[in-house]
Amino acid sequence: MPWPVLKLRPVLKLKYQLVLVMTILVLTPMLSSALVVSNLVRNQNENNARQRISDVANKLAYSLTTLETEYLTKVKAFATTEEVVYSTYVLFQYGDVFSDRTKLNIVQPLRNSLLFYKASLEADTIDLIDAKGRMLASVGPGDDIETLKDLEEKSGKDIFRIPSGLPLKAPFTMPREAGVRFQTQGTNLLLIAEAPITHKARTVGAVIFRKSFDGNFATEMARTTGTDLAFFTAGKYVMGTLPPFTIPAGILADARNKSGLITTQLRIDNNPYNLAVYPLQRDRPRSPMIVVGISNVDTIQNTRQTVRAIFLVAFLGIIISTIFTYIWAGNVTEPINMLVKSTKKVAAGKLDEQIETGRRDELGELATQFNMMTRSLKQNTDELSYLKELNQNIVESIAVGLLVIDSSARVLATNAALERRFNLRKDSLIGKDVSSLFGPDEDARFKDILLEIARAPGHREINDVSRKIGDEVQIYNIEASPLRDRFGKISGKIILIDDVTERAQLVEQLIRSEKLASVGKLAAGLAHEINNPLGTIINYVQTLLLDEDDAEAREYLRSVETETRRISQIVRDLLNFARQSPPHYDAVDIHNVLDESLRLVEYQHLPETITIIRKYCDSPLTALGDANQLKQAFLNLAINAFQAMQNGGTLVVTTSLSEDDEDHRKVCHIAFSDTGTGIADEHLRYIFDPFFTTKEVGQGTGLGLFVTFGIVQAHGGTINVNTRVGHGTTFTITLPVIQ
Repeated sequence: MPWPVLKLRPVLKLKYQLVLVMTILVLTPMLSSALVVSNLVRNQNENNARQRISDVANKLAYSLTTLETEYLTKVKAFATTEEVVYSTYVLFQYGDVFSDRTKLNIVQPLRNSLLFYKASLEADTIDLIDAKGRMLASVGPGDDIETLKDLEEKSGKDIFRIPSGLPLKAPFTMPREAGVRFQTQGTNLLLIAEAPITHKARTVGAVIFRKSFDGNFATEMARTTGTDLAFFTAGKYVMGTLPPFTIPAGILADARNKSGLITTQLRIDNNPYNLAVYPLQRDRPRSPMIVVGISNVDTIQNTRQTVRAIFLVAFLGIIISTIFTYIWAGNVTEPINMLVKSTKKVAAGKLDEQIETGRRDELGELATQFNMMTRSLKQNTDELSYLKELNQNIVESIAVGLLVIDSSARVLATNAALERRFNLRKDSLIGKDVSSLFGPDEDARFKDILLEIARAPGHREINDVSRKIGDEVQIYNIEASPLRDRFGKISGKIILIDDVTERAQLVEQLIRSEKLASVGKLAAGLAHEINNPLGTIINYVQTLLLDEDDAEAREYLRSVETETRRISQIVRDLLNFARQSPPHYDAVDIHNVLDESLRLVEYQHLPETITIIRKYCDSPLTALGDANQLKQAFLNLAINAFQAMQNGGTLVVTTSLSEDDEDHRKVCHIAFSDTGTGIADEHLRYIFDPFFTTKEVGQGTGLGLFVTFGIVQAHGGTINVNTRVGHGTTFTITLPVIQ
């Protein structure tokens, strides 16, 4: 790959660019060298301090180890001397039966031996104890050789209560082997050496040496090593030449758990120190910790002076470079700032922004290209805004519900028709799962079908899908097609939800109207042909009844007469329906017509087990219609309700006033609600067909609802039914009212 070529134009300002480049080339190694040298000096000083403190700590550790070894050797030697072993054994074994004089004779030489060892070791106290935990002899600070009489006076009557430099702690644990340990006592460091006394492999007692080190010990050690010392136990300061301070628990834990010294840096009384921390005895978890410290004040001052000198030189270089940089920046940053400000304006939507620099170098060319870009961007943005607005208007104007989802069934877009149909807001749908379309009372079957179509692959289309919302049943055609991205890959679906309820109702009404017309033609053509033979049959039956004496034969003839008259009545009803004249429209008070109809029912058909409840609205309801025909329709609905409540029940007649959503006209609703047996789903679509009945033979003609439907339709109204098997049925007639 060839090296890039730096193309320079003959413009004076470019010199400053070269000056800046040269300044950077000089400044970068200068600063880098200054940083490297300062770090080397700092690290070297810190390493020297750590090495010194490590050497001192190792010397201290060696001195203390030598002291431990000396004490351990002496205590072992004392515990194995024949005099000590034999005397301790005798007092342990027979001390309870000896007289006080005998005990003192044995104890006195032992105590003198203890005094000798105390003087040679410069120990503070030496205790001799038998295996029963009794103090046999003890010497402490200020004790000297005493006579038997002196011992007798000090001991009182119990020879085993001779005063000791340090009282015996109970319960006492007899040491199994010789050992030495450090521990703290108040503000002093205490060295304890102990060894068991054995006689013929049997432990009969123990000897304990104690040596206390106070603050003078720490001061002398610090003076000798030229450092500061401090002793800690259980994380607390005990004594030393360092002022009291606290060591972090993590450092103490590392010092106890890791081999070797642990070095760290802390500020003590606002002075920095290098510290070395280690336990006096690593094999003892509760052993005191020793801290060796060296102040870093001098080291830090020397380091700072060196670093200052290094950075002073670098600072002078920076000043010189800054002068050249400032001269160049004044020429370069002005057009750049103009470009930045214009870019922000463009980002804020002001696409007509233009830059005038008057330059002929690269920045001037950049400004020219920027102006061309903003003009092109404004043109493209205007076109996109127009197309977006056009597409949005098209989508919102579509009367069919539109739902766009992605491959995960999340909603991407909707239109106004869908939002109105599902009573939802667009901002509550976008980005959510398609199931968020449905409320808690949604028709389960409709919901399952729509979700299945949304998640099924490929093109799907399902027509005449019913959706039950309260008492209303809506009909939809649902079609789903794949949505593809710009690469042709399926990225979601477009779902069209078309409300065809009104269309289905019109088709159903058309079918019923055709049935009405067919029945009318049938009745007009056949009524006379059927009535004439029926009249002849009735006349012959009546003649036979006059001459027949046999009771059984007369009963049969009466049955023939009854059924023949029933056939004749059906034919007359059909004939009346076929010859029915157009309604005589007049202003009709719906409440009055209802009351007249219900009174007729109460007088003629109302069983005692049935109750009628009227719930009329307060507003007067006046419709344009034929009072007699409306009364016939109301009678048919009431009689149907009574026949559905054979075991008794309640008929509630309710009226209300509302506004039609589509025509914006006032309509009244007359509802007949019974508590009867209800209508099965398989019968519901046939209830308005002529001659359809679920009653037993002889109980009905199947024309009541058929005639009622024709009357309501002739008055420009509708009739709907809502039923539930075992819970009752509600027929609702909707009629336009006069304002």
